[in-house]
Amino acid sequence: MKISWKKLFLGTMIINSMIIGTFILFLFIPEKKTEDYNNYSEISSINDIDLTVVTNKKDLTKLINHYLEAEFKDQILNYKVLLTEKVMLIGSIPAFGKEIDLVMTFEPIPQKNGDLLLEQESISVGNVQLPVSFVLRYISDNYALPGWITIDAAEQSVYASITDLQLKSDVNVRVETFNLKNDDISFSLIVPVE
Repeated sequence: MKISWKKLFLGTMIINSMIIGTFILFLFIPEKKTEDYNNYSEISSINDIDLTVVTNKKDLTKLINHYLEAEFKDQILNYKVLLTEKVMLIGSIPAFGKEIDLVMTFEPIPQKNGDLLLEQESISVGNVQLPVSFVLRYISDNYALPGWITIDAAEQSVYASITDLQLKSDVNVRVETFNLKNDDISFSLIVPVE
């Protein structure tokens, strides 16, 4: 049985045409990964990156007090912040030529906008019982506080406008979780990328 060269040539031509046609077909069929490229173009148009920072009470206490010392280095700083199961302000008040110990305890309440409300729970001024609103007003009037801290003596609270913090490179901060009992503290850092 002999196959003619015409049939072989025609068969080869058909096979080659099918291979070339299949190749051309695959060139024009959209690939699924094209969606990923479209997502990349959407990502590259985003102006801010949201990073989450998780920390603990010990490290955050150290950072807060370092910030206070650096921010108020030209003033006599006679208070510190301590994070235990509550937020504690520990310091002293000058009265009658002496320094009287002051310890205030606050319950931190994260706000939906990323700020932190500190509701005053207890206060100790030496051995004297003073009205909480009086002590808060005294602290507000006589202590150097960061501009993003607001004391409301009537409501017996302190409002920490964390979102108003001015950080380097225009980075903004938001409180995400602030559960001191479980040592679950996290912040979002919103970093501009333009």
